[in-house]
Amino acid sequence: PLIVLEGEGNRTLYAYLEEANGEGKINFTAKEYMGLGFFVTEIGELQEGGGKHLLYYINGNEASVGVSTYLPQNGDHVDWKLE
Repeated sequence: PLIVLEGEGNRTLYAYLEEANGEGKINFTAKEYMGLGFFVTEIGELQEGGGKHLLYYINGNEASVGVSTYLPQNGDHVDWKLE
């Protein structure tokens, strides 16, 4: 799913996802790994499995940090892919 974010870059992507989930805008599941942060394991209709994992892209570029670290900027396009 493609998500267009609005914000000032002071909240992590994970915080945005939690808020959207709480408002019923999107369904997602994440798992926390100590020292690494959260990894999204399911979002919308995409679910990792069969050797494939969820990766996210920011404005068409593969993200280089996890969702609990990335600070989205206003208008960022976040696209999730199962790879």
